[in-house]
Amino acid sequence: MGLFNGMYKNYGFPKDKVLEWQSLVTGTRINNVRMTKQQLVSATEMIVDSHRKIIADCVRLVNETLTPSVFFDRYDLLIEEMYALIPFEPFYNFSQSIKEQAIDLQEKREQNEKAFINKIYLSTVEAAKSLKTEKGRQARIDKFFDIMLAYKNRMHINNWEYLCTLKQ
Repeated sequence: MGLFNGMYKNYGFPKDKVLEWQSLVTGTRINNVRMTKQQLVSATEMIVDSHRKIIADCVRLVNETLTPSVFFDRYDLLIEEMYALIPFEPFYNFSQSIKEQAIDLQEKREQNEKAFINKIYLSTVEAAKSLKTEKGRQARIDKFFDIMLAYKNRMHINNWEYLCTLKQ
């Protein structure tokens, strides 16, 4: 038997969990422990930090944008990044369950979309008010609905119906 056979015992996890952790950070399935606990911790911190930066950027953009493509693309990326962190939960001390946060984001998607629709619609109406002619004001609002039509398949059906009521 090799010199490092019992090494995984110093990791605080059974060997199968250490191998899972190692595979997670390397992206490669390896049948023996090749990384030290410190290497695994450092790699995990770097990976988590990278995902957190993307998540923070997505949250900021989802909350601030008035551009539908940015909202929908970043909302999808936000959920994707949250789910990418779930496998790290046994090996990293998150302040809250990542899985619960990801599920919460999905469950609140409908209401977050509606809030976005309201925000962009009010912004459009305000911008339209500053135009000189009724025709110009109506064109601005019509353009909003044309743009939103492109996102029909990406929004919750209730939000599409809500958007249609705004048009009337």
